[in-house]
Amino acid sequence: MSHATSTSQEHVESTETAWMQRLFGFAGLVAFLGWLDTNFLVGVHLEILPLPAGAAIEGTQWAVITSEWSYLFGVPSAMWGAVYYLFVLALVLTWFTYRLPQIERLLLAVTSIGLLMSVGFVALMLFVIEAICPLCIVSATSSTLLFLTAAGIYWQSDAPSLSELGTDGIDVTRLVWPVMLVATGVAALAMYHLVGVLPLPVPGA
Repeated sequence: MSHATSTSQEHVESTETAWMQRLFGFAGLVAFLGWLDTNFLVGVHLEILPLPAGAAIEGTQWAVITSEWSYLFGVPSAMWGAVYYLFVLALVLTWFTYRLPQIERLLLAVTSIGLLMSVGFVALMLFVIEAICPLCIVSATSSTLLFLTAAGIYWQSDAPSLSELGTDGIDVTRLVWPVMLVATGVAALAMYHLVGVLPLPVPGA
């Protein structure tokens, strides 16, 4: 009887682990696609803007991309989005490598920020700018999917809260490559904006 109970419990645990892997795998795929999308938008800012004189802007995606709302602290929002998706991807890859339970709890908080930013920007497109940017909608969809997936991970996880977990099981030396991944993205952001290798256009130009 005890053997049957043990086998059943192992089956449940195996099923839960499989579901967790699928959820993290999906989150990684969405984060990667979101990163590609925002990088394409960054390319638009750097290579296409400013638009030629007389170009039709009102009511088009260009009204969104050239608006003051598409910049945060003087940097295209797409760049911040690229760093965000890179950070989520680093968390996912770290979980696959080390199975840190802290990530199962942290991911929901991180993706909540991304969702709130996306909802805010979509609201600006609909009610303030009154134009739609398809690539921005793709990013907002990615943020929403990441939040829903993170919520599924949070619900599926049997890990204690972050306050209870603390830094148990975290070896700083193991976090070198995820930190380097994010640092590379931030360094690229700084290079474009501060060094001026590719000068950013003035908002509204």
